[in-house]
Amino acid sequence: MINRTRAFVILAILPLLFIASGARGAPTPQPQQMPGKSIRGRAHSASGDGVAWVVVRLLSARGESVTLTVTNNAGEFQFSDLKETNYMVVVAAPGFQTAAEKVNLNDRAGASRPGGGGVHTVDIKLVPGDSSSSSSSSSNGGGAAQPARTAFTQNVPKAARDVFERAMRLGKAGRKEVANTLMQEAIKIFPDYFDARLALGSELLKAGRMNEAIAELEQASRINPKDDRVYQSFAVMMMKMGRFEIAAAIFAEAARLNPAEPFHRLMRANALINHAFTLDASRSASAAAERSDALNEAEKNLRLAVDKNGKSLAAVHLQMARLYQERGERERAAAELDQYLALEPGVKNADEIRAVIQKLRTPTSSVAPSSPPR
Repeated sequence: MINRTRAFVILAILPLLFIASGARGAPTPQPQQMPGKSIRGRAHSASGDGVAWVVVRLLSARGESVTLTVTNNAGEFQFSDLKETNYMVVVAAPGFQTAAEKVNLNDRAGASRPGGGGVHTVDIKLVPGDSSSSSSSSSNGGGAAQPARTAFTQNVPKAARDVFERAMRLGKAGRKEVANTLMQEAIKIFPDYFDARLALGSELLKAGRMNEAIAELEQASRINPKDDRVYQSFAVMMMKMGRFEIAAAIFAEAARLNPAEPFHRLMRANALINHAFTLDASRSASAAAERSDALNEAEKNLRLAVDKNGKSLAAVHLQMARLYQERGERERAAAELDQYLALEPGVKNADEIRAVIQKLRTPTSSVAPSSPPR
């Protein structure tokens, strides 16, 4: 069983727990908790639209990470039971400049009760402009080329590098366990070996050895906190655990760090579609609104994920089909599956997909169409 405490440790710069009440955005404080001070806020664009499912960090006055949360579908977030007086709220989202807001909990301004007690509210407007803001224009055929991940180099001892390269060769040959053992040897020789830590963590994740994977990925992030692949691995872990809204936020962070990689946008969309599947729109108006917002954000990210060289195009059509089917747009879903098969005619489950297309295009069918493969 996964250790729940370690499973929600996201990165060295996102080092604390994702607890259920803090991970979904703007949670209601639990009555059994000791009364304390809270920060409640909303992150939004200049037009007023909430920036949904992105990570919000809370830093101390000394700049140290205190905790984090994820905005909800309206861009709302909350930090509760705070002990100190001064904090910094930091929001970083793809396509926007990083925004930071200082908060003094003893300041009457923004507090819900005299004297600065209770809930302190902040309003954070995000301005377009960081490196990832070029992704929209580039994906539509214009604009400058998108920047790739930040370059990172290390002076790795030759002995460690030789062992790691041998591990990679054996891994490609299918000898995974031997490869993992060799990667551990390379790390013993050079404990700060980023590539070895990342590769070993990824292999352990594939094998379902979550606690060991988390330990390696945490170390990889400590060594190089700006590499999007570490975030990608943690987001995949959240997907495996069914924490789709958290996965969507972490994929957004990966996309912000490396806007040139369409996979992050594609997987953020995948996570949001899965999150929409978990919401019962008939339960409440808020659930229906969140479901609609998740699908809209997913569609936006799928359009941003279209890669000029076509490598991600087939997968985009598959996810678009899932999205349209969830909305009840059967013909659009069938058309997307048609395009997917045109690009991937030899896919193993082609017959299954053709059967789904036929059901989608049979209005009188008494059998609900199967969901497109994920």
